[in-house]
Amino acid sequence: MNLLLIEASEAVESEGKLCVTLEDERARHLREVLRVVPGQFVRAGIINGPRGHAEVLSCAQGKVSLRLECTEPPLPPPPLEVVMALPRPRVLAQVVQSAVELGVAAIHLVGTERVERAYFGSHLLRDDALRHLLLKALAQAGDTRLPQLSIHRSLSAWLKHFKPTPQTLYVLAEREAPASFLDVLGCSSQGQAMVAIGPEGGFTERERKELLAAGFVEANLGQRVLRVETAMIAALVIGHAVLSKRLPRGGEALQCCFPPKEAIR
Repeated sequence: MNLLLIEASEAVESEGKLCVTLEDERARHLREVLRVVPGQFVRAGIINGPRGHAEVLSCAQGKVSLRLECTEPPLPPPPLEVVMALPRPRVLAQVVQSAVELGVAAIHLVGTERVERAYFGSHLLRDDALRHLLLKALAQAGDTRLPQLSIHRSLSAWLKHFKPTPQTLYVLAEREAPASFLDVLGCSSQGQAMVAIGPEGGFTERERKELLAAGFVEANLGQRVLRVETAMIAALVIGHAVLSKRLPRGGEALQCCFPPKEAIR
């Protein structure tokens, strides 16, 4: 845990300072892993808010009390989103956490014609489980911005909510595409990108045509057949390498949110 994340609702004001008392997994980590003592400082941040540090006030009876001093802005908003075929349940957690650690504004998990329907029965798709994954990855990355995460039972269902913007480049990862993602991104002037990644067997022809009709352009991530999780990492690494040079410095606001309760559409 490289950043102690605090919900805004957990903090209470005391003598003009925000304080919080923890007795959950975070408290255990502070006590047993970091072995904090009163007077010690740890890196901390408010979820979807500023970062800074926290001073340990007390540590007893399984509880850790801290005083917060968070005045630093969060990391710059990530310029990337991914639309990804729902991975196998056994790798779903790693996929989501890797995406958040690398930096992503939104993750849209979709069912495709080649995704097994049984994948939607995974316990990891519960709101509480997903939020736990996101926060764990944010703490690892040292960020406070909670990415948007949505789940849709089909690509067509996701496209009904899709609203393209002129500042975003929309790319369909397709192994047979003549141009590489690096070249397509490098030739564009947009400062943001959304990448659609199909299952290992790729999107079907019908799904491919739907994405192209919606404004996506095709680009390859290389000639090898990649798993969803590998393709996602490759796309985000390339995307950040190119787009980071175009990002304005100074942190304009980005609206980040967790999906509503009707998570799976």
